[in-house]
Amino acid sequence: MKSPASVFTQLSHNYQQLSPAAKSLYDSLNHAPPSTVIPEPDCSALSSRHDFACPSEHPTLLRILATFYTNHFLLDDLSPYTAGLFPTISRFNHSCVPNAHWAWNPTRNRMTIQTTRDVAADVELMIAYIPVTTRTYKQREAALQPYEFSCGCEACLNRELGSDERRARMAETGERIAKFVDGAPTREELEIARDMVGGFLEDYEVEMLAGREGVAKCQQAAEISLEMGELPSAVDWAERMVERMRVCFGEDHGEYERGKLWLERLRASVGSGGPSVGFLEESEV
Repeated sequence: MKSPASVFTQLSHNYQQLSPAAKSLYDSLNHAPPSTVIPEPDCSALSSRHDFACPSEHPTLLRILATFYTNHFLLDDLSPYTAGLFPTISRFNHSCVPNAHWAWNPTRNRMTIQTTRDVAADVELMIAYIPVTTRTYKQREAALQPYEFSCGCEACLNRELGSDERRARMAETGERIAKFVDGAPTREELEIARDMVGGFLEDYEVEMLAGREGVAKCQQAAEISLEMGELPSAVDWAERMVERMRVCFGEDHGEYERGKLWLERLRASVGSGGPSVGFLEESEV
């Protein structure tokens, strides 16, 4: 894992390589207070590469770093250091009930935004800055504190209508599913876990959410069905997964292509009575 010092060094270098117009665009972005978003650097490593001991002594560097940490998007779920800044998407506002979903599309080498439901022409497109699905209002409020605003979405303003209870229940359900499927579950435990996925998705849809969590839960239910030897059920869940992928990622995204190919192979297994196949690795597409 890269140290904070090396990340700071790379960000500073990349900023200096920007054109004047790109620097102006970068500098126009809002940022949270540096102390709330920038991790404490390894000052000794920084001093070996720069003429200063610590970035807190340099307001310009602080601004560059704070702007990046406030506005960056992760490109790879597995690495906190595979990230980029996209000035247009960074201007989208936040909602805990977003009507759009952002995703890095390696096929197009672009960050993309997909609407996740029908949106009227005069309605603002909004994304989630933080994971919102399994967080209650207080948890989301704490996570959004560095951004220095109070969310005014439906879930935050109408907490008495059950949103907090549903989101807390989804968190608990997700943990219970994981416990059931880890290790060597019995058939009964697998059936319970699959039923719980259905309950999770019911709450998910009532909350008007659409994102990676829904995709992952459908895939999980399909894999549970495979483990139980129930191919038709696996196909049904895989169909739901692929549709959610289409909505969240777009039809030209590699994840969607992988999902479609897996679904085709599952359908072929049902038709031929042949062996089932697990979800495909990226190298298999």
